[in-house]
Amino acid sequence: MDRDALRRFVDSPHRTFRWKERADDPDHYRAVETGDDGLRWYAWSHLPGEDGPHDEVRQTFEDFEAKGPPWDIPVETHSALHKWLLSYLRDRRR
Repeated sequence: MDRDALRRFVDSPHRTFRWKERADDPDHYRAVETGDDGLRWYAWSHLPGEDGPHDEVRQTFEDFEAKGPPWDIPVETHSALHKWLLSYLRDRRR
């Protein structure tokens, strides 16, 4: 186990936001991950043969603020992501 990598992960300010597009579908969800350079949007499947991420879109923070997300997301998720982004950018400027 790489304890340094684990410590960096635990200490990281970055987050992953996930949501289901359909409440009755336990095998698929959409997500956005934050990173130092921007956002990574993707769909995820747990089904054999299509498992893992797909429909990946990379987006800068500036592009997100100017244009919004690349697809519809729940209002709560959009709000939480926007709040995280404001805090992250403020902290990064210090």
